Amino acid sequence: MIKERSEELRGVAELSPHRIADILLELNSLNASLGEEMVNAEAWYKEKIKLERDSAKNATDAKINAEASKEYKDWRERKVTWDALQETIKSCKLFLRIKNEEYQNL
Repeated sequence: MIKERSEELRGVAELSPHRIADILLELNSLNASLGEEMVNAEAWYKEKIKLERDSAKNATDAKINAEASKEYKDWRERKVTWDALQETIKSCKLFLRIKNEEYQNL
């Protein structure tokens, strides 16, 4: 859903402030869910590091092996998505603030 809303926002010039406010509400809701997923994914990744550390010859090998894991990939995907989501939310808020100022100055 985040991807769909981001794609919709690419056409921001055609969207009404009301629609952007609706999207912002959805994104804020998704933000909370994604934050929880990110915490869980990071915990799984850290568990993977711990397991790798116990079986690897040294810390460098353990880190390399852990970063090649599905747990790391899952955590990084969520982190990248969360970072992009934060920027999208900020942009929506800025857009709405500017539109509000424009309407007030009419």
